[in-house]
Amino acid sequence: SKRLYASHGKLLGSVTRFENFHRCPFQHFACYGLGLQPRREGIFESLDLGTFLHAIMRDFGKEVKNRNEMWKDQDSTKIFKEVQRIIDKLAPDVQAGILQSSAQMEHQLERIRQIAISNITRRAQFDSKSNFHPRDYEIEFGKSGNEKSPLTYEINGVKLEILGQIDRLDVSQDRFVIIDYKTSDMSLDASRIYWGLQ
Repeated sequence: SKRLYASHGKLLGSVTRFENFHRCPFQHFACYGLGLQPRREGIFESLDLGTFLHAIMRDFGKEVKNRNEMWKDQDSTKIFKEVQRIIDKLAPDVQAGILQSSAQMEHQLERIRQIAISNITRRAQFDSKSNFHPRDYEIEFGKSGNEKSPLTYEINGVKLEILGQIDRLDVSQDRFVIIDYKTSDMSLDASRIYWGLQ
Protein backbone atom coordinates (compact mmCIF):
# COMPACT_ATOMS: atom_id res chain seq x y z
CA SER A 1 0.00 0.00 0.00
CA LYS A 2 2.91 2.35 0.63
CA ARG A 3 4.10 1.91 -2.98
CA LEU A 4 0.58 2.50 -4.28
CA TYR A 5 -0.53 5.45 -2.15
CA ALA A 6 2.67 7.02 -0.80
CA SER A 7 5.43 6.18 -3.26
CA HIS A 8 7.26 9.45 -2.50
CA GLY A 9 6.89 9.08 1.26
CA LYS A 10 3.86 11.40 1.37
CA LEU A 11 0.13 10.64 1.48
CA LEU A 12 -2.15 13.57 0.67
CA GLY A 13 -5.90 13.37 1.22
CA SER A 14 -9.05 14.85 2.66
CA VAL A 15 -11.05 13.73 5.69
CA THR A 16 -13.65 12.36 3.25
CA ARG A 17 -11.01 10.16 1.62
CA PHE A 18 -10.01 8.60 4.93
CA GLU A 19 -13.66 8.16 5.95
CA ASN A 20 -14.21 6.34 2.66
CA PHE A 21 -11.28 4.02 3.42
CA HIS A 22 -12.72 3.18 6.84
CA ARG A 23 -16.17 2.57 5.34
CA CYS A 24 -14.96 0.40 2.42
CA PRO A 25 -11.25 -0.28 1.77
CA PHE A 26 -12.05 -1.84 -1.62
CA GLN A 27 -13.92 1.25 -2.79
CA HIS A 28 -10.94 3.36 -1.65
CA PHE A 29 -8.59 1.09 -3.63
CA ALA A 30 -10.77 1.31 -6.76
CA CYS A 31 -10.98 5.10 -6.54
CA TYR A 32 -7.53 6.15 -5.31
CA GLY A 33 -5.43 3.13 -6.29
CA LEU A 34 -6.88 2.38 -9.72
CA GLY A 35 -8.27 5.86 -10.40
CA LEU A 36 -11.75 4.55 -11.24
CA GLN A 37 -14.71 6.93 -11.11
CA PRO A 38 -18.43 6.25 -11.58
CA ARG A 39 -19.67 7.11 -15.07
CA ARG A 40 -21.88 10.18 -15.11
CA GLU A 41 -25.29 9.26 -16.49
CA GLY A 42 -26.96 12.64 -16.75
CA ILE A 43 -29.22 12.09 -13.77
CA PHE A 44 -29.59 14.19 -10.63
CA GLU A 45 -28.41 12.06 -7.68
CA SER A 46 -28.25 12.53 -3.91
CA LEU A 47 -24.62 13.68 -4.20
CA ASP A 48 -25.73 16.40 -6.63
CA LEU A 49 -28.47 17.41 -4.20
CA GLY A 50 -25.95 17.79 -1.39
CA THR A 51 -23.57 19.82 -3.54
CA PHE A 52 -26.35 22.13 -4.71
CA LEU A 53 -27.75 22.69 -1.20
CA HIS A 54 -24.23 23.33 0.04
CA ALA A 55 -23.77 26.02 -2.62
CA ILE A 56 -27.07 27.68 -1.63
CA MET A 57 -26.03 27.74 2.06
CA ARG A 58 -22.61 29.13 1.13
CA ASP A 59 -23.96 31.91 -1.07
CA PHE A 60 -26.66 32.84 1.44
CA GLY A 61 -24.09 33.13 4.24
CA LYS A 62 -21.73 35.21 2.12
CA GLU A 63 -24.55 37.56 1.12
CA VAL A 64 -25.53 38.07 4.78
CA LYS A 65 -21.88 38.85 5.55
CA ASN A 66 -21.56 41.24 2.58
CA ARG A 67 -24.60 43.19 3.83
CA ASN A 68 -23.05 43.39 7.34
CA GLU A 69 -26.13 41.71 8.78
CA MET A 70 -26.62 38.93 11.30
CA TRP A 71 -28.26 35.59 10.57
CA LYS A 72 -30.77 36.26 13.35
CA ASP A 73 -32.00 39.32 11.42
CA GLN A 74 -33.09 37.23 8.43
CA ASP A 75 -36.88 37.00 8.48
CA SER A 76 -38.95 34.62 6.35
CA THR A 77 -39.40 37.18 3.55
CA LYS A 78 -35.68 37.88 3.28
CA ILE A 79 -34.84 34.18 3.37
CA PHE A 80 -37.41 33.31 0.69
CA LYS A 81 -36.29 36.07 -1.69
CA GLU A 82 -32.57 35.42 -1.26
CA VAL A 83 -32.88 31.65 -1.65
CA GLN A 84 -34.94 32.15 -4.82
CA ARG A 85 -32.33 34.58 -6.20
CA ILE A 86 -29.49 32.12 -5.48
CA ILE A 87 -31.36 29.19 -7.03
CA ASP A 88 -32.15 31.24 -10.15
CA LYS A 89 -28.44 32.03 -10.44
CA LEU A 90 -27.07 28.52 -9.79
CA ALA A 91 -29.65 26.13 -11.29
CA PRO A 92 -28.79 26.70 -14.98
CA ASP A 93 -25.19 25.54 -14.34
CA VAL A 94 -26.10 22.25 -12.61
CA GLN A 95 -25.41 19.49 -15.14
CA ALA A 96 -26.16 21.74 -18.12
CA GLY A 97 -29.53 22.85 -16.71
CA ILE A 98 -30.89 19.42 -15.76
CA LEU A 99 -32.98 20.96 -12.94
CA GLN A 100 -34.94 22.98 -15.50
CA SER A 101 -35.23 20.25 -18.13
CA SER A 102 -38.64 18.78 -17.27
CA ALA A 103 -41.68 19.15 -15.03
CA GLN A 104 -40.31 16.38 -12.82
CA MET A 105 -37.01 18.23 -12.35
CA GLU A 106 -38.85 21.51 -11.74
CA HIS A 107 -40.67 19.70 -8.93
CA GLN A 108 -37.28 18.56 -7.59
CA LEU A 109 -36.07 22.16 -7.74
CA GLU A 110 -39.09 23.27 -5.68
CA ARG A 111 -38.27 20.55 -3.12
CA ILE A 112 -34.67 21.81 -2.94
CA ARG A 113 -35.93 25.36 -2.39
CA GLN A 114 -38.11 24.22 0.53
CA ILE A 115 -35.22 22.27 2.10
CA ALA A 116 -32.88 25.26 1.75
CA ILE A 117 -35.41 27.66 3.28
CA SER A 118 -36.01 25.24 6.18
CA ASN A 119 -32.27 24.78 6.84
CA ILE A 120 -31.52 28.50 6.69
CA THR A 121 -34.51 29.35 8.91
CA ARG A 122 -33.25 26.88 11.55
CA ARG A 123 -29.77 28.40 11.44
CA ALA A 124 -31.22 31.91 11.77
CA GLN A 125 -33.20 30.78 14.82
CA PHE A 126 -30.08 29.19 16.28
CA ASP A 127 -28.16 32.43 15.70
CA SER A 128 -30.76 34.39 17.67
CA LYS A 129 -30.20 32.19 20.74
CA SER A 130 -26.44 31.60 20.53
CA ASN A 131 -23.35 33.57 21.47
CA PHE A 132 -21.60 32.05 18.44
CA HIS A 133 -21.99 33.90 15.16
CA PRO A 134 -20.58 33.23 11.67
CA ARG A 135 -17.14 34.70 11.02
CA ASP A 136 -16.17 33.11 7.72
CA TYR A 137 -17.21 30.58 5.07
CA GLU A 138 -15.40 27.96 2.95
CA ILE A 139 -12.00 28.23 4.60
CA GLU A 140 -9.66 26.03 2.56
CA PHE A 141 -6.46 24.57 3.98
CA GLY A 142 -3.65 22.52 2.48
CA LYS A 143 -4.69 23.00 -1.14
CA SER A 144 -2.23 24.08 -3.82
CA GLY A 145 -1.66 27.83 -3.78
CA ASN A 146 -3.42 28.24 -0.42
CA GLU A 147 -1.65 30.08 2.39
CA LYS A 148 -3.09 27.78 5.07
CA SER A 149 -0.95 24.66 5.51
CA PRO A 150 -2.33 21.12 5.60
CA LEU A 151 -2.56 19.19 8.87
CA THR A 152 0.62 17.09 8.88
CA TYR A 153 1.43 13.86 10.74
CA GLU A 154 4.29 11.34 10.56
CA ILE A 155 3.13 7.71 10.60
CA ASN A 156 5.54 4.81 10.05
CA GLY A 157 7.90 6.95 8.00
CA VAL A 158 5.12 8.36 5.82
CA LYS A 159 4.18 12.03 5.90
CA LEU A 160 0.38 12.27 6.05
CA GLU A 161 -1.02 15.61 4.86
CA ILE A 162 -4.71 16.33 5.36
CA LEU A 163 -6.32 19.03 3.26
CA GLY A 164 -9.88 20.22 3.18
CA GLN A 165 -12.39 22.95 3.65
CA ILE A 166 -14.29 24.28 6.65
CA ASP A 167 -17.85 25.10 5.56
CA ARG A 168 -18.46 27.70 8.23
CA LEU A 169 -16.60 29.10 11.24
CA ASP A 170 -18.63 30.59 14.10
CA VAL A 171 -16.90 32.50 16.89
CA SER A 172 -17.71 33.81 20.35
CA GLN A 173 -14.93 35.86 21.93
CA ASP A 174 -11.99 33.40 22.20
CA ARG A 175 -13.97 30.23 21.32
CA PHE A 176 -15.06 28.85 17.99
CA VAL A 177 -17.32 26.22 16.43
CA ILE A 178 -16.67 24.54 13.08
CA ILE A 179 -19.86 23.80 11.15
CA ASP A 180 -19.95 21.15 8.44
CA TYR A 181 -23.05 21.37 6.27
CA LYS A 182 -24.75 17.99 5.94
CA THR A 183 -27.86 17.28 3.94
CA SER A 184 -28.41 13.64 4.85
CA ASP A 185 -30.26 12.54 7.97
CA MET A 186 -27.42 11.47 10.23
CA SER A 187 -27.86 10.74 13.90
CA LEU A 188 -24.99 11.19 16.34
CA ASP A 189 -23.23 8.01 17.43
CA ALA A 190 -21.12 8.35 20.59
CA SER A 191 -18.73 5.52 19.67
CA ARG A 192 -18.12 6.98 16.18
CA ILE A 193 -17.47 10.40 17.71
CA TYR A 194 -15.05 8.83 20.23
CA TRP A 195 -13.04 7.15 17.45
CA GLY A 196 -13.05 10.29 15.29
CA LEU A 197 -15.37 8.84 12.65
CA GLN A 198 -18.14 11.42 13.02
